[in-house]
Amino acid sequence: MLDLATSDTDFGLLLTGGDSEAHLIQARELVGLPEYCAVLDIPLSPFLKQYRLSNVPARPPLGSYIRLDDFSRLLDALATRAGCETFALDWTKWLIETLPDPIDCQGADDTVCMAAKYAPDLRSAIDVLANCASVSHDLAMAECVSEGATTALQWAFPYSISCRNQITDRIAGAYCRRISVLTGGLDVVVSVELNRDEPVDAGPYREFFGPAISFDAPFNRIRVKTSALDTPNLRANNDIFVALGELNRRRLADKRRVHSVVGRTCEAIAADLSDPDLTLSKVSRNMALSERGLQRRLSDEGATFQMLHDKVRRQAAEDLLTATDLSISDIAYRLGFKAVGNFTRAARRWFDRSPKEYRKERQSAAAQ
Repeated sequence: MLDLATSDTDFGLLLTGGDSEAHLIQARELVGLPEYCAVLDIPLSPFLKQYRLSNVPARPPLGSYIRLDDFSRLLDALATRAGCETFALDWTKWLIETLPDPIDCQGADDTVCMAAKYAPDLRSAIDVLANCASVSHDLAMAECVSEGATTALQWAFPYSISCRNQITDRIAGAYCRRISVLTGGLDVVVSVELNRDEPVDAGPYREFFGPAISFDAPFNRIRVKTSALDTPNLRANNDIFVALGELNRRRLADKRRVHSVVGRTCEAIAADLSDPDLTLSKVSRNMALSERGLQRRLSDEGATFQMLHDKVRRQAAEDLLTATDLSISDIAYRLGFKAVGNFTRAARRWFDRSPKEYRKERQSAAAQ
């Protein structure tokens, strides 16, 4: 029996604590990860502690959230530790094979996945995944777009999420598996485009997603045959579907009310972080606010533009140095520094060591 008893405000339960402007993901995404790491003989506890996730219960309650950047960096660190670029994809496949109900492909149902599970047809399920996706995980964009013979489910993570390879594999793999199960295993996926780096070996991706898989896309997109949208769902339950739809709408409204100006500003900065001449004026225009108005609203929340610019740069530097093999000069460019020396000085202020020293230390710790 489904337990839908949950308050309208439990969206605010942050199991990791943290900033009001943090991007979030359902804590239930962690379900099954300890068991999979045990299969790989990877000690998970040190990684959970490093990314502030050690206090998350084994079965997180509905409506509980963790920070999206913590979860994405955790997956990248585990992929590095396992020496496997397909870590998240392999974890998703393992869950599919291990869980008693193959449709529970995200580890454990959240309210959005439950709504899709009980939708009357594929069209309704994809609409739920697009329109309510932000209940499960914060996104910069999620939509369902009709393209004639095909219909696309497309989404993008916030610009501030630098480590996106593994989290992209995780969510895209879960979505594709859900679509397959909802249609009884029919071959309805036409193509998959992923907003992640091209892997060294694309073979496992072609095997999982099909031959029409591509990488380095501007956003994530799963195209399905429009003719399959009216395929009835054998698990459909209209009463549960309607109840979950109302619950998801309330949660979306609640999350929008608490989205702070600081969070919006950080996201706007991250979107143009490589601009070496990024200013408060440019960011305020992109946010459709006056420069003075944005400055005043940031001040009301105890922040300044320079403080947030530095914070976003530091977080991106930490992610790029730890989870990528990009050169120091390339990272400096992506962070908007006009010279590598300026980046080096900033890194010494942030981390008390040079970028090379910081990278070596973090990657050595992840490999232990």
